[in-house]
Amino acid sequence: TKKLEFSCTLAGVFAWVISFVVMNSVFALSLWIYLPIEKSPFADGAADGIKKCMLFSLAMGVIAFGLMFLSVLGALIMLVVFFVGMRRFFDCGILDTFIIGAIQFGVWVSISWILSKIG
Repeated sequence: TKKLEFSCTLAGVFAWVISFVVMNSVFALSLWIYLPIEKSPFADGAADGIKKCMLFSLAMGVIAFGLMFLSVLGALIMLVVFFVGMRRFFDCGILDTFIIGAIQFGVWVSISWILSKIG
């Protein structure tokens, strides 16, 4: 049973890593599509842009995990922190952030549609 427990734990970690990479790829793609190159995190190269996107996502995840116990208040605080973070990390205003979110949603719907056609 220890082997099975280890295998399940390893599979969970692997699934989290894959999920994190896919979510960050969609987020980075959304920024790349919308932001002009001089404002883009990719202005200094793809590796720098990906690092900046991953750092932002990781920071938001840690903050969200910390605020989770506050329920609705925590969600509202997280929303404010997200908009402030988008301003600080990517120099995006409120409208920019909403548009990037809409692009992200479109990418996710497209991925879902493609996967539904494959399977």
